[in-house]
Parts: sequence; structure tokens; C-alpha cells
Amino acid sequence: MAFVGVEFIEDSETRVALVNKKWLTPRKTEVLCPPYKTQDRFNKALKQGDEPCESTWALISVTKCVFECDDYGKAINKLKISEYTSDVQTETEEHCSKGRRLKKPSRYVESDEDSVIDDSSLPRPAKPSTPQLNVVSDKLLQQVLFIREQNKEIIEQNKQILEALRKEKYVIPNVPVSLPIKNNEDLHELSAYVSSERKFDGLTRYLSTVGGANLVSKVNNIIKRCITNKFATQFSFRGKRGGKRAFEDLPLKNVIVCAAKLSDSTATEKEIEDIIKVWLKHAPQRNKAEEKSRNGGENQER
Repeated sequence: MAFVGVEFIEDSETRVALVNKKWLTPRKTEVLCPPYKTQDRFNKALKQGDEPCESTWALISVTKCVFECDDYGKAINKLKISEYTSDVQTETEEHCSKGRRLKKPSRYVESDEDSVIDDSSLPRPAKPSTPQLNVVSDKLLQQVLFIREQNKEIIEQNKQILEALRKEKYVIPNVPVSLPIKNNEDLHELSAYVSSERKFDGLTRYLSTVGGANLVSKVNNIIKRCITNKFATQFSFRGKRGGKRAFEDLPLKNVIVCAAKLSDSTATEKEIEDIIKVWLKHAPQRNKAEEKSRNGGENQER
């Protein structure tokens, strides 16, 4: 384990501290300092060589590396000597970094075997909360608060937009004919009405609010709002059999498909058209049932 004495500036004064070698940046101009508040925790990290964490450790500028030592006890002594002189030995106990002999203060001369290491007040490169970290934290806090306020504004704007769309969606459009369509004249007038993109969108949004337990029931309910069973007997989807007209060529078909897609975003055009085909196929039977029901009611009244 290698320990390095580093020199740094704190409060406009030159200070020295002991760090683990792995905490130094590659060019040895900066050191990552652990954010531990207690001296014991810092010393433990120093001795066992905790891995530095760039996101939580403070990055401190280093003016120079004073010495390097593999022995913790000797490193402590070198650190204390460096407080009195800048000529601390970096290679051996006999030679200093500038090549001259150095006499250590007598109170720091201890045997390797019997020395008692006092690291209770070991100098540190920086306090757990440094001005540099405070500046970064303040900036991050300001950014977080700004983003939070921005998000609040965006959420509020989205609520207003959704509310406006919801109100617009449920407004019954001013269609020039009565729905459901009962005759060719009304069908022709409705076709001209939905030729306007804005009016087409308004009608499809309104019809998309028609409910249903599933896609089939939703599409069927939309069609029933658009055309009567009696008038629907004149159509089949392709219009190729029985002299019937092609429903797929009508603008009304596009209105129904778009409304169904708005109601169920997972629905495909083919699925919707298949449902329309079945509904048109059974229109004669439904019309007969309606006529029978009407006739039965008229007979009872008589």
C-alpha cells in the first residue's frame, strides 16, 4: 500500500496531508478525497485504500507531491516533518527530495517496532464539505428546482390541453342532417359536409365517444348512430351482389373507421372494415325485426 504526502492550498495557506496513492489523478495534480466526517473513518479508508468515487468524493487541487512511502507509520512521521520543512525524504530515510541530508525533530524519531502511531488529528486534503462541493451542489439543486418547476408547468399545460380536447370531443357537431341517415338526399348532404377536414375531424371525435364493451360493439354502435337499418339494406361493403351499392366508396365509411380508431387505438382498419361488413350483411334481418316490432305496436294501439 502506497501513501503520498500532498501539498495543497486551503484558506490561502499551504498545507500538507496524507492520501492513498490510488486517490491521485493520473497527472497527480488533483486528489479525490473521501467525504467521511469522522477522522477514524477517514483514517480507515486511507489505510485500507478505499476505491475513490468520482460522484461523491471531493476533487481537490494538489500543488505538488511531497513524498511517497509504503509504510503507514513512516508516512505519518514524514507528514509531520513536512510541516516544518519542504525537504522531506521521498526515496529513503537518509536523503531528502532535494538531495541533501535532513535531520528530523527528535520527537518524531521512533523505532519501526515500538512506534505508536498517533493519527487522531491527521491532516486531510479537505473538509468533508468543501466550497467546491457546495458550489456544485448548489448548481445541481438550482437545476433540479428549475426542472421541477418546468415539469409542473408542462403538466398543467397538458391538463389544460386534454381538458380542452375532452370538451371539444363531446361537443355534438352541427351536422346539416339528422343522424342516423335515412335516405340518399341526407347521405349526399353529409358527404359534402365531411369533405371539409375540420368538420370531418369534429364528427369523428364525437362518434369516437360512443361506448362499447369491445371493438365489435363500439363499431356497431358507431354505425347505428350513422345510418338506419332500413337504409343500410341498400348497401353491402363491396356492392357486387344483388344490385346493392358499395358502402366502402362512401365518405361515411371513412368517418366510421376513423372514429373507431380514435375509440380503440389498437384497432386496425381491416378489423373495423370486417365488422362493418358483418353489420351490413345482417341489416335486412334487423330491419325486419324493427318493422315487426313497429307493426305489433300499431296493432296493439288499434
